[in-house]
Amino acid sequence: MIAYNTQRAKPVDSWKALLQADNKGQIAVPSPLYSGAALYKLHTDINTPAIGWDFYKQLAALGIAPQGGNGPALKAVASGLDKYGVITDADIIRAKKQGSPIDLVYPQEGVSYVTEPVAIMKSVHNLPAAKAFVDFLLSEKGQQLVAQQGNRPVDSRVAAPAGFTPVDQIKLLTPDVAKAVADDAKVRDEFTALFGG
Repeated sequence: MIAYNTQRAKPVDSWKALLQADNKGQIAVPSPLYSGAALYKLHTDINTPAIGWDFYKQLAALGIAPQGGNGPALKAVASGLDKYGVITDADIIRAKKQGSPIDLVYPQEGVSYVTEPVAIMKSVHNLPAAKAFVDFLLSEKGQQLVAQQGNRPVDSRVAAPAGFTPVDQIKLLTPDVAKAVADDAKVRDEFTALFGG
């Protein structure tokens, strides 16, 4: 999502609308070399024709220096150090509720979505307990805890916290996971060539 500092910037409804000269050095972006969410977004974006590598090349031309994860990007926008940021919606919504001058827009080209995965490892020592834990997480009660933590639940019986746009009103972009895995080293190298490591 696009985060913006409500005291320094106006909302924009497109990734490409960020690419203005007056935003030079003013867009906080997590690094896909550090953040899994940013890496997932990168793989999704570069294979979405409306965004592509061109978006990242233009960010680099604006002097944007991706670094760290969502936390530093959120802090930069909430403090006013940067006007805009590429940050997960849950983080932006929590900061807004805590009084930060920050808000968000879901761009018209679409957004990648980051899940909080859970899995049972092949080497599990107590399979029944592991299954019970996963079953609880995916239950209505478990999803209520997810919502209480300020995240969007996957169970449609559980309402998302206040501030979340209904998921059916957001254009979600799905990456080709097999392609992302196959191309990952090359994509990281190309990103590093653009922005440095």
